Amino acid sequence: LERRLEADVAARAEAAQRGVASCALTFEPHPRDHFAARSGHPDRAPARISTLRDKLSELERCGIDQVVILPFDKTLASQSAEDFIDQVLVDGLHARYVLVGDDFCFGARRAGNYQMLDAAGNPRPHGMPPFVLTLNDAEVAAVLSYIRSSWGNQAGGVSEFDINKLRRSQAP
Repeated sequence: LERRLEADVAARAEAAQRGVASCALTFEPHPRDHFAARSGHPDRAPARISTLRDKLSELERCGIDQVVILPFDKTLASQSAEDFIDQVLVDGLHARYVLVGDDFCFGARRAGNYQMLDAAGNPRPHGMPPFVLTLNDAEVAAVLSYIRSSWGNQAGGVSEFDINKLRRSQAP
């Protein structure tokens, strides 16, 4: 959730700076749900942090201009990383800038990654450089505290210590 909020805020800010519309791309069902169901073990899919409706509401609150929901099915799961870049990002979305997390993978067998997007962006006419968001604990705390107060949450601010503790608990 923390990374998604960071990305939403950063995407909106970057789009505004570039003078283009912001767009969030998401998949439904979640790829992990798809693969768990295909393996015959839908119970192995991790619990969702939020529903699709919650995610869409959050994106709207963050000021994202549009959301594209791709159905994650057998066809998309088998699409090569190169075809995903060409057909979805370039031809479908006309992406000029792509913001991804540092662990983002795409394409069949998770063959595509940040480095592939970076390499693919260089020859494109408008460029499509990915951006890996890296905020320190204090910056994340400031963004989350701002979002909480903007949405009327009475829980108070988030501290740098809270973020550090969360990151350490999620480290591999």
